[in-house]
Amino acid sequence: MPFAERPAFLHVHTLKALLILNSELTTLEAVTENGHQTLMTYNPDTSPGSFVSGEIEHFLDCIESGQKPETDGYDALKSLRTIWAMYEAVVSGG
Repeated sequence: MPFAERPAFLHVHTLKALLILNSELTTLEAVTENGHQTLMTYNPDTSPGSFVSGEIEHFLDCIESGQKPETDGYDALKSLRTIWAMYEAVVSGG
């Protein structure tokens, strides 16, 4: 991009709204015919290892409570298989 900083990480255009995820991945906003609205704000803990420790804490909580994790091993494997298939298609030329 020709910008020193990205103005946004992601824009999703729909028939009724524009969704904007900022470049820090901390704010999700919607622009509709009714105006501009912040849908979600995330204030991450930026200390070293904090993101991974949050994932581990969530996983351990799920084991303790018997709940299904937000991302379980089966879903993660499906995502990886999709990525591997894309790599394979590029390498094999098809």
